[in-house]
Amino acid sequence: MTADRAPEASERIRYDEENIPLYVRCGRLSDYPARWGSCHWHQDLEFIHIMQGEMRHFVSGERVLLREGDSLLVNAGQLHYCYTKDMQDCVFLCILVPPSLLTANEELARRFIRPMTTDFSFSCAVYQKGTEEGDRYAELLREIWRLKQEKDWGYQMNILGLLLPLVMMAARRHEDRNLERQTQEDPRLIAQKRMIVYIKENYTQDITAQDIARSAQISEALCGRLFKSYLGQTPMQYLNAYRLESSRRILLNTEQKITDIAAQCGFHHISYYGKLFERAYGLSPLVYRKNNREEKRSV
Repeated sequence: MTADRAPEASERIRYDEENIPLYVRCGRLSDYPARWGSCHWHQDLEFIHIMQGEMRHFVSGERVLLREGDSLLVNAGQLHYCYTKDMQDCVFLCILVPPSLLTANEELARRFIRPMTTDFSFSCAVYQKGTEEGDRYAELLREIWRLKQEKDWGYQMNILGLLLPLVMMAARRHEDRNLERQTQEDPRLIAQKRMIVYIKENYTQDITAQDIARSAQISEALCGRLFKSYLGQTPMQYLNAYRLESSRRILLNTEQKITDIAAQCGFHHISYYGKLFERAYGLSPLVYRKNNREEKRSV
């Protein structure tokens, strides 16, 4: 395997405001094909809090189960996604913030934040409901969500004030591990990232599993094993799921014809696209668009 450096490309975050790198939203697992989030990574710290239901998370080889009231910090640069095994829905709060926004002082960043964010062995931190630490973490995250919903003057500054203790709780847990830092990423994860980047850059084209493997300079057999190990899917299943997720966004935000959306997202047979979409979301593309438009009008 020759993939010795992680690719630079990562998830492009659509922040709440163009000039303020802060993302605070509430989502549902049912927004993803088959309730399986797209595998991705970014340099932002990600905070998850389960509002209703439960879901599982994969973070760079580690799998965690989050129940209602639990919280999770995903460290910067970690390959991760959310999913469910029983097709139950889950409502969750998601907050993203770049570490650089939390302190403008280089010495404070060097001492307290960067040791955690540059340690590949520290993939995530789980905070369980019913523990002192977990309940405090959840309280801060829910307060951030309240501030975002009310949007009073200066609410973004108040959110930043609440994010700093959350990050420091994780930094303290990282410090308390007293383990040797891992500054080099696992070559297998680097290869997986390369293949994900290739798919996201080329999903509109006719690509094969061999093309995906070639993008990471590995064999097709190893490509299949990595996808199964890290994503629980074959390369083509991940490709189709990403295409479906992309088509759903276009479906809800434009007036384009279904046939045009399918072709734009790499599906050249409308009947095949419709079959996969209904299997993933439980409705045909046309009915899904109609129902979601009606739901928005009723809010």
